[in-house]
Amino acid sequence: MELSQDFEETYSTLQFNYQFNTEHEKNYSNTINFRKNKKKKNYPFTHFLALPLSSKSLEKSLENIKDFISEKIPLSMFRGHLLSHLTICTLRLPSYGKIKDAISLLHTLKDEILSISNNKKIHIRLRGLGTFPQEPANCRVVYLRPSIQESSPTLFPLCEFLMKKFTDAKLSDSDPIVLHSTILSTRYEKNYSKENKLIDASFLIEKFPHNFLFGDVTD
Repeated sequence: MELSQDFEETYSTLQFNYQFNTEHEKNYSNTINFRKNKKKKNYPFTHFLALPLSSKSLEKSLENIKDFISEKIPLSMFRGHLLSHLTICTLRLPSYGKIKDAISLLHTLKDEILSISNNKKIHIRLRGLGTFPQEPANCRVVYLRPSIQESSPTLFPLCEFLMKKFTDAKLSDSDPIVLHSTILSTRYEKNYSKENKLIDASFLIEKFPHNFLFGDVTD
């Protein structure tokens, strides 16, 4: 099947983001902690599948957030616009064989992605904040929420489809899908990550209410 330029751009951004994170994390499977945990049922995720996010409106919003938190939270936790992405699902790939399986699976899904996306670019509107866990006063992650109602109608079905395919292949978990774009994470701050500390992000939730518009992205 012939693939149009619009679809090729959409597919390429999805694929590139996955490969970028593969390269970024490629030595992780050799760490001592991973070897200790890989036989356990719940060993850590090693990669993630995501759509990159880039737009002037999003960049401006993230700069505003960075300025706002600069005296309240270590900036090492902050994820700037160059790292922005919409996480679809996390992956557990304990070997290079599994990494190859994941890449191969993504390649085989081209035609189905084309069909679900209606051969069009995907528009994503980011509105409001969320946290993991859900209590803002004691959380590890703060993220931007995609507004499903205001984004392309194909966004959620496409992400749901991809997650199911990777879950069926036993490369991801079967947890409910939570699309998110991380802006703060304690895992990137050594002291917080090592001591399993939480942060109080209540001030952020108060500053940026649930309907606050952070930006629009078209991939």
